[in-house]
Amino acid sequence: MRGTDLLAVLLLTVLGALVGSQVAGHFRMPVPIDRNLWHVVSPGLDERIQDPALGRGVYIEDGALTLRQHAFHRAEILTPKDTSAVTRVRIDVAKGTLRVNFPGPTGITFATLSPEQAQNPADAQQSLHRPGDGPWVIDTSGPSVLLQTKEGAIPLGDASGGSVELTALSEEVRIRSIQVLGDDGRDILVDDFAARAEPLVHWLWGALGGLLFGLFARTATRGKPPALGWIEVGLLAVPPLAVCLVAPADWLYLVER
Repeated sequence: MRGTDLLAVLLLTVLGALVGSQVAGHFRMPVPIDRNLWHVVSPGLDERIQDPALGRGVYIEDGALTLRQHAFHRAEILTPKDTSAVTRVRIDVAKGTLRVNFPGPTGITFATLSPEQAQNPADAQQSLHRPGDGPWVIDTSGPSVLLQTKEGAIPLGDASGGSVELTALSEEVRIRSIQVLGDDGRDILVDDFAARAEPLVHWLWGALGGLLFGLFARTATRGKPPALGWIEVGLLAVPPLAVCLVAPADWLYLVER
């Protein structure tokens, strides 16, 4: 292999590592959630708490719990499998708009959480901006559900049902971590999804892909007219480029439809 060929392959390997650090999740199967911790209910579909057969829009991907609205324009609802009364919820939202429901005897009290802002949907003026990188905290220990940050607290309403539900309002919601506490202070559910991220693996997969593409590209152009060789290289690049450019949510829509 000549020096120019070696340099081209090396550059493609580095480029592949950089691309892999951003989109390697497109090439990997997502991890299913732990059904020992969660109930998954798909509204409008043939799925019940007793028989959670679908759950296609709920999984762990790239260090975050992902909730996606799918072709049926509804997102699944997650509830802790432990049915103990909930007194506090801590949620670190990385992307999208999450709806947190607290069902009660007279209706549902809920809040909408995004990475930078939380709001009481019943009053557009009642919103809080997250001052740091910490999680949102919702306290249900009193008669009223309170959304709390360092800026203050927002009363959301009454909820005496003792349970909590999570669902997505936007097309994609990503949650780094969640903690649900019971009335005795113990953890009903704790899951740190960000701790499962594998950034080094993304770099390695990308570097391997760039290396293989560089070798195949050099083979395709060797001993052929330049135009024909580069046409073959372009065709060779179509599948990986399609996977990189098409969002996983779009693949989900295509498969479901």
